[in-house]
Amino acid sequence: MEIIIYGEEVKTPHDFHHAFSSVLGIERVYGNNLHALWDVLSAGVERPVILKWKNSAISKSNLGENFEEIVEVLHRVERQDKQFGWVDKFSFTLE
Repeated sequence: MEIIIYGEEVKTPHDFHHAFSSVLGIERVYGNNLHALWDVLSAGVERPVILKWKNSAISKSNLGENFEEIVEVLHRVERQDKQFGWVDKFSFTLE
C-alpha cells in the first residue's frame, strides 16, 4: 500500500490526520491524533506500507514542532517493524 501526503495541503495537524485517514478510507473511525496514527500504522494496516510525504518542507514550516512529533511516530513504526524482523514493513520518505 502506498500513502501519499501532499505538503502543500498540510497546514495544521488536523490537515495531516485528515489526509492520512482519507487515503485509508477510515475517516469515520480515526482518532485524528498521534495515538491513532501509531495504532493504525503499528498494527492496523497490512504490510508493506510506504508513506510518501511530498513537499514535506512546506508542512514542516507550517507545522513546526507538530511536524517533528508526527515524524517521530513514523520513525517509531519503522523501528518496530525492523525489530520484528518483518520482510514486508512500513517505510516513509520525506520528499
